[in-house]
Amino acid sequence: MKKDKPYFSIITVCYNSSKTIERTITSVVHQTFQDYEYIIIDGGSNDGTLELIDKYKPYIDILISEPDEGIYDAFNKGIKQAKGRYVGILNSDDTYNHDTLARIHKVASFAGEAIIYGDTYFIDQEDVVFSSNIGNFNPLELSSGIGFMHPSSFISREIYLREGMYSTAKELYIAADADFLVRCYKAGVDFIKSDHKVFMRTGGLSETSFYKAHLQYLNALQKHEVISSRGFRIEKLKLASKGVLKNFLSRKDVATGKLQIWIFLVAFYNFIYRILIFHFFKNWWLKLFGFKIGKKSHIHSPTFLSLGKFQLGDYSVINPHCILDNRGNIAIGNSVSIAHYCKIYTTGHDIHCTYFTGKKRDVVIENHAVLFSSCIIQPGVTIGEGAVVMPGAVVTKDVPAYALVGGNPAKKVGERNSNLHYNLDYGYKFIK
Repeated sequence: MKKDKPYFSIITVCYNSSKTIERTITSVVHQTFQDYEYIIIDGGSNDGTLELIDKYKPYIDILISEPDEGIYDAFNKGIKQAKGRYVGILNSDDTYNHDTLARIHKVASFAGEAIIYGDTYFIDQEDVVFSSNIGNFNPLELSSGIGFMHPSSFISREIYLREGMYSTAKELYIAADADFLVRCYKAGVDFIKSDHKVFMRTGGLSETSFYKAHLQYLNALQKHEVISSRGFRIEKLKLASKGVLKNFLSRKDVATGKLQIWIFLVAFYNFIYRILIFHFFKNWWLKLFGFKIGKKSHIHSPTFLSLGKFQLGDYSVINPHCILDNRGNIAIGNSVSIAHYCKIYTTGHDIHCTYFTGKKRDVVIENHAVLFSSCIIQPGVTIGEGAVVMPGAVVTKDVPAYALVGGNPAKKVGERNSNLHYNLDYGYKFIK
């Protein structure tokens, strides 16, 4: 049991959730930050949910099991019991990552009264992450949505005391959480982005009743004078077309379709780049897809490139058989030499994450840097000006300017002369 004034209050509401609630509970129990109280509000389950909850009785501070008037009534019951500085509401089919509370605590320590929100990853019934919501709260785009998912939010308890709780009105039976967040925005509450993760299993009421949920949200925007009557009519027309598509395509269908289209475009784009035979046409093709290529710089085939942000300065060369994973941003300076078979990654997976989610971090390679053959540059690395990466090195950390690094993981093995004035021009006018 936790102390009288915990930092967090975590509330889980449930009803006949025996298939999912155990994973929800264990995601709370295994938090690295333990200064919290755990409150479960059950709607009177009769499918074994209460028996599962009883297994974790030592970790649960408050359990209320009785009929309620819907999910938002259950939310409000939990909030009335909460003593924590910040309140998080975790539904019985959603989960936290192991460090969710620790990451929020770092932000909350400096936030005061605020709504702190993070990233939401959507998982299917087979525990596959297929999509995510990594947006930001933007008051200028509220007609399209709040910008984050409610389960990722942690809200100062003082805000609930001042602004009230969730509406239990029938006209908001799906979207009272969005209505509450709009009310907070109108009241001047701060919204702060954190880097924590929450996992949301799809198939809930807000997804299966997409049209009704978003229409209720638009009604809330109009009621709180965030959009005009004309804006409401325009957004309602847009919603009607989206609603038709949602009747045929689930969130996972859309995500899967986008992924397949993206994979096809990457394959097609690389195929065309490889068969183009003149340097001029190759650079034209790269620039058509948003690549920025400086003067007298060359990327020799065959080299695999992704679709994303990429900048290559002047007089730089990338030799054949390299892999450039520019799903994040790769920024390469002037007079940079990258040898054969080098691999530069901007994306990877978080091996400590419960659902092995992807992560994306930019790579920067500054002027006059040299990458010898077969080296690997990991996401988030900066190679300083004039630095040299020896053959086969695996670079996991930033490399200082003019340093020589080698090994796995790469370590400093020497220093390079800093008086460098050369340019490179290793291009071929006719390439195949």
